[in-house]
Amino acid sequence: MTKLSLSEGISLPELKSTTSVKSIQMGAITSRDWAPLHSDQNWATEEGNLPDIIMNNYTINGWISKYLTDLLGPSCRIGSIQFNIKKPICPNQTMVFNGKVTSKEPIDDFRSWVFIEITISVSNEIATSSLVKIAIDESGKGTNSPWTLDPEEWIP
Repeated sequence: MTKLSLSEGISLPELKSTTSVKSIQMGAITSRDWAPLHSDQNWATEEGNLPDIIMNNYTINGWISKYLTDLLGPSCRIGSIQFNIKKPICPNQTMVFNGKVTSKEPIDDFRSWVFIEITISVSNEIATSSLVKIAIDESGKGTNSPWTLDPEEWIP
């Protein structure tokens, strides 16, 4: 059950979060991504020709998931996330998340698929764009979580 109206065309509330060296390194380490471009600042700038260490794909995916689940609650269920990284996200940058509902499809009488476009901007430029397919309970009672769908009904 969500308190937000998720009809087509609705914009989701903006989220801002500032990155740090530690947060980017921790995201890489917890996802077992040992590539030096995510953890070693000297390597990233000198060998990798990058402005600094950069956030890895797994961490970006986690931030997109967090943005939606914080807004929609624990009963929502992500079916798929597709994203395109357009520019790196580095330490000490403010990520600005924006989302917009592009369409909606019923799963059954109580649940729906919601398709949401999400952008992550840094310094007023889109760093990552994504499309998420997420299942939500629309019954108003909170008793029809997409997590309770039979495996045969769960077709993300």
